[in-house]
Amino acid sequence: MRRRAVGAAAVLAALLLLVPGAVPAQEYSGGAGVASDSLHRRVDDVFLEFDRPDTPGCALGVMRAGDLVYARGYGVADLEQGRPITPSTRFYAASVSKQFTAASVLLAEREGALDSGDPVRRHVPELPGYGDTIRIRHLAHHTSGIRDMYGLMDLAGLGLETATAEDVVELVARQEELNFAPGEEHLYSNSGYLLMAEIVERATGRSLRQYADERLFGPLGMDDTHFHDDALHFIPRKAVGYEADDDGEGVERAYLPGFTGVGPGGMWTTVRDLAEWNRNFTRPTVGGSGFVERLKERAVLRGGDTLEYAWGIELSEHKGVSTVGHGGSFMGYRTHFVRAPDHGLGVALLCNQRRIDPGGLALEVMEVFLEEAVRSHLRAFTGRYRGPGVGATWALAVDGTELVAKGPDGERRVLEYDGPDTFGMGGAELHFTRSSGRVTGYTYDGGRVRGVRFEKTSGTP
Repeated sequence: MRRRAVGAAAVLAALLLLVPGAVPAQEYSGGAGVASDSLHRRVDDVFLEFDRPDTPGCALGVMRAGDLVYARGYGVADLEQGRPITPSTRFYAASVSKQFTAASVLLAEREGALDSGDPVRRHVPELPGYGDTIRIRHLAHHTSGIRDMYGLMDLAGLGLETATAEDVVELVARQEELNFAPGEEHLYSNSGYLLMAEIVERATGRSLRQYADERLFGPLGMDDTHFHDDALHFIPRKAVGYEADDDGEGVERAYLPGFTGVGPGGMWTTVRDLAEWNRNFTRPTVGGSGFVERLKERAVLRGGDTLEYAWGIELSEHKGVSTVGHGGSFMGYRTHFVRAPDHGLGVALLCNQRRIDPGGLALEVMEVFLEEAVRSHLRAFTGRYRGPGVGATWALAVDGTELVAKGPDGERRVLEYDGPDTFGMGGAELHFTRSSGRVTGYTYDGGRVRGVRFEKTSGTP
C-alpha cells in the first residue's frame, strides 16, 4: 500500500517567493446600481476590523442564484511578504473539506465501486469487528462511535507532521472498543473521514486527491482546489494561518507546512472555486439532482431521532432562514461555507487567524442580503409581555435584523439568537411558546431564577 503522508517533516524550501495573483481585492458581478453598492458597503462594514494591511483576515464570496455576485479580500495573506488577501487567495479549508470527501464517496457509490451501506470492514478489514457493524454512512454522519484520531494521536505521541495516514489507520484499528454502539449517538469524529478517504482509494484504485480531481474539481472548473496529500507540493497564492502569540499582543504562524491530513480536512481552495461548488447545488453539473439530494440526507439514530448532520454538511436554520453549511478550524485557518437554499444565497468565508469567528461573520453577511426575510421572522416575537410573578412588562421590537428588549428600567438589550424560538439575554435564555403557530409568551431562565413566565399582552411594542 502506498505511503500517503498525514504530514511529512520535509521543509518546503521551494517557498522562497510567492507571486500574488493579478486579482483586484474587490469584485462586483451583477446587481449593479445604488441598491447593490449599498449592500456591498454594509458587507464591508462587517469586516472593518480586518480590512487593514497589517493583520490576517478573510476572503469572502457571496453567491446568488448560482453566480458569484460579490467577492472581496480583507487583510493580509502573508504578513512577512505583505501580500493582500484576494478572492483568488488559496486557504486551507479545514473541515469544510468534509463535504467533498463525502461527495467523493457518493460519486464512487453511483459508479458502483462501493455502497454507503457497506460494512466498513469490507474495505478496511484490519479494523476490529466490535460486535456491531459500522457502515460507511455511520462514518459520514459521525455516528460510528470510533474514537477521534486527533485525541488518539495526542495520547500516542504521533506528530501531526510526521504521522502517515497508514499510521493513523493502524492506531484506530488498535482500539478494541467504541465510544458507543454504531448509530446510537452522534459524536464528531475525524477518524471517520480519514477512513472514508482510505475507502475511496481502496475501492476505486485512486487516491482521494486523484478521484476528487477527476470527478469533482475538474468537471466543476475548481482549478485552484485540491486535496493536499503531498507536503512538497507548492501552493501558489497561499494564505498563512496565524494565532495569537504568547503575550496576546500580536500573532504568530500556526501553519504546519508538513501537515496534510486528507479526508477530515486537507483541502485547499478559494472563494471563487467554492462559488463553482455552490453553483452545482443550484444547477447540477456533477452527479445530477439526485446526487445533491443524497448529500442532504440526514442521519437517523437508532432511537428514531433525526440529526441536523447529513453528508459533511449540517441542515439547520438561522432566524427563520433554512441553512445548509459547515465550518472548519485548524492551524490558524477558520472557514465557513453556508447556503440559504430557499433564497438562492450562498456565503463562503475563508480566514487565516484563529480568533476570527467565520460562522458568525458569514451569518451577518447572510442577514445583509436577506434582511427582509429575517425581519419578517423576528416580527412574530415583537410585542409587550407581562410577567405576573414580577409585576412588570417588557417590550420586544425589531431593530435591523436584531430582536431587542426593553424592560421597566428603560435599558435596551439586544437578544441573541440561540435557536428556534430561543433567544439569549445576557446570561439568561428566553424560551418562547406558541399556540396555533402564534407566539403567546416566553419563559425566562437565568442563573438562580428559572421558569419565570411572561404572557404576551399586545402585538405592539
